[in-house]
Amino acid sequence: MRCIELKIIYRTNKLQKICESCGFGYAKREYGKEMAERIHLRISEIKASVSIEEMVQYNIGRCHSLKGDKKGFFAMDLIHPYRLILSQDDDDICCVKIQRIEDYH
Repeated sequence: MRCIELKIIYRTNKLQKICESCGFGYAKREYGKEMAERIHLRISEIKASVSIEEMVQYNIGRCHSLKGDKKGFFAMDLIHPYRLILSQDDDDICCVKIQRIEDYH
């Protein structure tokens, strides 16, 4: 099955508020203007993609799979050292779950 675009769900309501366009002001207060812009850019890139594999293959947002205790998750660059952590929904390959924004280094 090929997706037209990826659907996004969020682990928490706060994360959803930060990432959605109506929450730009909230993201700006939490992380600053540059980071808020980058978060919203990454969300737009995810929505425009057809799969996580495509994002990894074409290096969209420097998307890459994680290893170790984060195996099964993917990360996209934000403002260094922060990353947008996401996973693919096991039941729906056209759905991505945004897990968190963090510095895991």
